[in-house]
Amino acid sequence: MKKIISIILVSLILNSCFLVSDDNKSDFPFQNNKDLKFKELKNKDIYESISLSVNWFKSIQKEDGRLVYQINPVDNIVSNDENFVRQAGTFFAITEFYKRDLSNKFDLDSLIRNYALFFKNNSLNSSYKSKSFSCVADENGVCSIGTTALSMIALINYSSRNTQFYDDYRELIESFNDYLLAMRIENAGFIAKFTPNKNPELVESSFYNGEAFLALAKYYNFTLNNDVLNEIFDLWPYLRESYINSLDSNFYLWGMLALKELKYLIPVEDFLPFVSLYTKARVKSFERYRNNDQAFCGFLEGLSASVYLFKFVNDKDLFTLYNRELSFWLQKIDKLQIKTDEIFDFKIKNLRNSLGAFIVSSEDPTIRIDYTQHCLNGYLIKFVDIDENSI
Repeated sequence: MKKIISIILVSLILNSCFLVSDDNKSDFPFQNNKDLKFKELKNKDIYESISLSVNWFKSIQKEDGRLVYQINPVDNIVSNDENFVRQAGTFFAITEFYKRDLSNKFDLDSLIRNYALFFKNNSLNSSYKSKSFSCVADENGVCSIGTTALSMIALINYSSRNTQFYDDYRELIESFNDYLLAMRIENAGFIAKFTPNKNPELVESSFYNGEAFLALAKYYNFTLNNDVLNEIFDLWPYLRESYINSLDSNFYLWGMLALKELKYLIPVEDFLPFVSLYTKARVKSFERYRNNDQAFCGFLEGLSASVYLFKFVNDKDLFTLYNRELSFWLQKIDKLQIKTDEIFDFKIKNLRNSLGAFIVSSEDPTIRIDYTQHCLNGYLIKFVDIDENSI
């Protein structure tokens, strides 16, 4: 309790020198570019894109539970490359959708259970500094914070609507959480990678720090574990100061998703300046891409989470500005989703294994699960959380 009170006091002190000012709302693209015109996607268009993405994931699951990672739909060449952290990210996005599909309209149980079994089968037991845990290991036997964190979130998401599943996976979820806590560096973030029987390098990753932050937030909201809450309160000041100074592009997405989960726990006056300044920096850095046709799906997902937070705190000015920015990117990126057998100058050879996926760009027709999973969750936050529609 003393630690919680001290964090709140610190946040109030920081607020006095870290307020959202009018300057943050000035020099904004839409205020200075009155000629920028675009046609916003309608709700039915967003829903269609979401539906196509979810059904694409259902169509590309392998026998062992993982999904096909990458396809060239023009030549119909399926890559043998694998990427465990992006598999875990896709598992996360699918279960984020599942939580909102309350009527089970999309029948995702088989897909999710097979995916869960894949990560369970690729987990190992180990220890570090007398702390025992389980973690997801890649084909080289290396565990990463990101893969385990995102897998844990997906298991929690599915467990939230399936008591028997939680009974079956509870021990693994708790052991994954133990791994995250064991990898925490004192007064810092997390050890990015761990190989059993080797001393890990105390190297952080901004991607993995954000994913671990989100995972701890999800774990606390699901279990109400006070030890994890204290860990979050201990971690947040470090992450806030580190990334408000660097404005690291890799942390933005996961950090915004984590703060969306923690909106009732971290005082508004503490997280709002961080979200506002960070989002302004990310949006301005993307101005140069306004005329490009690229699938900036990670940026879209982070921006969606930020816009939701602006709505949550009832900052009408920030919400209006950034919701319009979000609408611009939604309609722009939507052009990169495969919806027919032709897209830009490309002819799709096998529509069955590509319908609903997002291509890399107007010049590269490659489709990968990570692009589509980021776009799926970005669209989902806009459709359900911001605009308050139902699946």
